Amino acid sequence: MRVLVVYESVYGNTHTIADAVAEGFRSPGTEIEVLAVDDASRELVQAADMVVVGGPTHAHGMSWATTRQTAVGDEKKKAEEADPDQPAHELDESATGEGLRHWFHDIGKVERTGAAAFDTRFDRSPALTGSAARGIARRLRHHGFDLLDEPTSFFVEDTEGPLADHEVLRAREWGEALSARLASEAPAG
Repeated sequence: MRVLVVYESVYGNTHTIADAVAEGFRSPGTEIEVLAVDDASRELVQAADMVVVGGPTHAHGMSWATTRQTAVGDEKKKAEEADPDQPAHELDESATGEGLRHWFHDIGKVERTGAAAFDTRFDRSPALTGSAARGIARRLRHHGFDLLDEPTSFFVEDTEGPLADHEVLRAREWGEALSARLASEAPAG
C-alpha cells in the first residue's frame, strides 16, 4: 500500500497532525510519505492507494493566498518589532507555498484512490469556526477520490497554536483507523 499525507500549514500545527496521522498508518507493507502541498506532485498522487489531505481553517474554510500572506506578514512584523509581549511564532517551512486550492487545480482526476480530509481549527461549532476539512472533502470527491471517512477536525488553542491536549494522540488513532479501513477495502491479492 502507498499512502500520501498532504498538508498545508502556516504555524506548524497542521504539519504536526499530518505527521501523527502518518504514524498511525505505520504497518508492514505500507509505504507512507508526508509532504507539504507544494511537494505533492500529480504523479505522486496518481501513484497512491490513499491520499490524506489537511489544512488549517482560515476565514471559515480552506485558506486563500491572501489569508496565508496575512498570517506570514503578521509573524514577520512581530519578529521585526521584537515585541516581547507578542513573540513571533515560528512559521512552517510550507507557509509561503501555493496552498491547497492551487494544488487541487493541478492534480486532475484520479480513479479508485481512497482519501480522507482533516483540518485544524478552534474547538467550537463549525457553524462558528468554519471547517477547511469540509471543503477539502468536497474537492477530493470532485476529483474522483473515494472518501473513507467523514472530514475530521483537530483543535488548536489559539490561532497560532498550540494544539489542544491529546490532539496528536487522536490524530495517530485516526491514522490507525484509516489504515484499517483501507486494508479492509483493498482487493485480495
